[in-house]
Amino acid sequence: MKQTVAATITVLALSCATAMAQALPTVDAVIDNETIPVRADCASRSFGDGFLSRIDVDDRHGDDIVLNFSQVDCDGSKTRYCSDEGCAVVIYLQDDGGRFEYLGKFPAFSVTFDRPGAMWPSFTVSAGGPECRKGAFQSCLKRYEIRHGVLWLKQSG
Repeated sequence: MKQTVAATITVLALSCATAMAQALPTVDAVIDNETIPVRADCASRSFGDGFLSRIDVDDRHGDDIVLNFSQVDCDGSKTRYCSDEGCAVVIYLQDDGGRFEYLGKFPAFSVTFDRPGAMWPSFTVSAGGPECRKGAFQSCLKRYEIRHGVLWLKQSG
């Protein structure tokens, strides 16, 4: 009995991990996936013009997806998905088949995609307080690099 339960849990865990690692086929599928909490949390919701940006973040395979949760109005509040560190930003990279792979999520006040064509594409993020190991009213710049489809924190200060 214990072996059957353990085997079932293992199969379920692997199935969930595989499903989460799969690329999403369309921009709408990415938005549906990332706004599940918004739909669950907010009786009324709207998304500002800057919520979805199509930007070539990594200079490969076309425009990627950047979602900026500072543009979400949830029950009249524009700060529901923000903190002292910034508002949630989510990035998906487009693959060679046109699908979208999750890259990462981080808090930010602003993001500047200034080096998409570098050997390791990178961008800067303005974040606040605790995210920078500083006081609540101080901010810092962070540089993230994209290496083999993985987000790396290159510099923080």
